[in-house]
Amino acid sequence: MAGESAVSLTTAESGSDFHDLIGNHARDADQFYEFVPQIDPVTDESEYKRVPVMALKVTLFQVVVYALGSAIFIVLAMRVRL
Repeated sequence: MAGESAVSLTTAESGSDFHDLIGNHARDADQFYEFVPQIDPVTDESEYKRVPVMALKVTLFQVVVYALGSAIFIVLAMRVRL
């Protein structure tokens, strides 16, 4: 419905080594893709298109540490002025 707002929130668990991921050394960027949330696709409503602009993902690691990942639709975010 028009006027409704929502942000997609995903929770996940990871077997990745948290300390290795945050360490000060080179590593492959693809190790981080699992922590980036997927933005929902654009949907057609009766009179408009619904374009999700943000998604969040909370990941729990084995060492009882949480990580928060976010994704935004950058084209829309660039038009926002404070």
